Amino acid sequence: MYNDGAGAALDRCVFLEWGECTDDVTAFAFPDGDRVHLACRLRDSGGAARGTAARHEPTVVSVSRAVLVETLERGLAVAEDEWSVRLAAQ
Repeated sequence: MYNDGAGAALDRCVFLEWGECTDDVTAFAFPDGDRVHLACRLRDSGGAARGTAARHEPTVVSVSRAVLVETLERGLAVAEDEWSVRLAAQ
């Protein structure tokens, strides 16, 4: 993603590379003890509503590692259930 030494460190923290639904998002997860700091920024040129300015500064939130893991596990369970239903319907 980056060509410099600092970029290599950022490459290890890339988060949310889940396909076309995240193409306009740059997101990183930085571990810090028992917390994880999630930083996210939209890469598009306009705001979400017509006529608004794009937000260029990142949004950052800190969560406990346990909460992040539980949330991802629940999301995976929901996705697996959804795919099972879709496959059964084929």
